[in-house]
Amino acid sequence: MLSSKVYEKGELDVAFTVKNTGDVSGAEISQVYIKNPEGKFMRASRELVGFSKNQLDVGASKKVSVKLNERSFSIYNVEKSEFQISSGSYQIMVGASLNDIRLVGEVQVLGEAITLNQTVDFSEYFNKSMDIKSETFKRLMNKNSQKDFDKIAKGDYTIHNSMNELAKVSLLSKIVKFVLTKAVYHMNKGTKKTDPAVVMIVTGMQEGPLVSVMTASEGAVPMFLAESMLLSANGYHMKAISRLFKRK
Repeated sequence: MLSSKVYEKGELDVAFTVKNTGDVSGAEISQVYIKNPEGKFMRASRELVGFSKNQLDVGASKKVSVKLNERSFSIYNVEKSEFQISSGSYQIMVGASLNDIRLVGEVQVLGEAITLNQTVDFSEYFNKSMDIKSETFKRLMNKNSQKDFDKIAKGDYTIHNSMNELAKVSLLSKIVKFVLTKAVYHMNKGTKKTDPAVVMIVTGMQEGPLVSVMTASEGAVPMFLAESMLLSANGYHMKAISRLFKRK
């Protein structure tokens, strides 16, 4: 299933076979998730890190390979303003959905020991409490009052905002959104725009947090581009252009 039981950098191949056991031809979207090790920072227990759509005739089978990379095992450390690969033992899960997992493997990731500790500021999250205090939620969202959630001022845009939100105030972000959307349609040429797989990709790209888009894009949305979009949205237009051309 896995090309290696130990991962440090580069690509990790998740290989498996998909077979149509039904009575009609059809397409299957195989999804690859990782189950993250526990830590002292907030992170989803399980994350979708890749998928593959395959058309199969009745009784046909196909070998499928989904490639993972550094971003698949990374978190964005807000204290250091950079992505870091978090060391630990990760479960790799393959299935038709999160609730229909068919294969499970394990890989030891050799990354960094993340020093970020959020167990005090967001104790309810780690205690798995459903009673979230308003102060904790405001601290999480970096907001001071309820009315602050209804508007985003220049200077407040972060990697947790979506491309749609950035595109409302940034011409650069609007152009990037347009180009990336066209690229998705081009990569799925011959497939209708209303196809569930295409809709999922476009919606996730446009409405998902920018940090998630960077992680899942496999380099299509690199750090320098994301930072340029944020600088532009926050009103630093010259810095945005400069960052765009530095590309490092």
